[in-house]
Amino acid sequence: MRLTIRDLRFTHMKRVTRYELFIVALALLAGCDRPESKLQKQLVGTWKREDSSFEMILTSNGLFHSKYVGEDKELTFAGTWFVGNSSVIMTITGKDARNWPYPTNTPPIGNVESNTIISVDAVHLVTEFKGQTNSLVRK
Repeated sequence: MRLTIRDLRFTHMKRVTRYELFIVALALLAGCDRPESKLQKQLVGTWKREDSSFEMILTSNGLFHSKYVGEDKELTFAGTWFVGNSSVIMTITGKDARNWPYPTNTPPIGNVESNTIISVDAVHLVTEFKGQTNSLVRK
């Protein structure tokens, strides 16, 4: 017996309408409220160290700005961020090292950093980066 393309058609299947496809797509999008997206929404805002030596702003459109401040010196970064695998993943798109003693010792533009989220609530954010634990409070 020889099969043709005509024999392989699924004639018994119902034709799917555009409306049904729209409903399915809408249901899938509604299900996209993954833990990462909930976590990302929770992280939006301004965070700082209690000693005020560091401040970071995470915006809802996926941009960040951070600033380290010391005596007569300042190091700022700007870039993009998102949450993936329970980590804050940041890509540096700009930086400025004003009076910073070791500007060549800072991450270059284009660098991608992944900070593991240890815990987060309405007031506190604790992350780990390269073995160092960082505690921030919401400003």
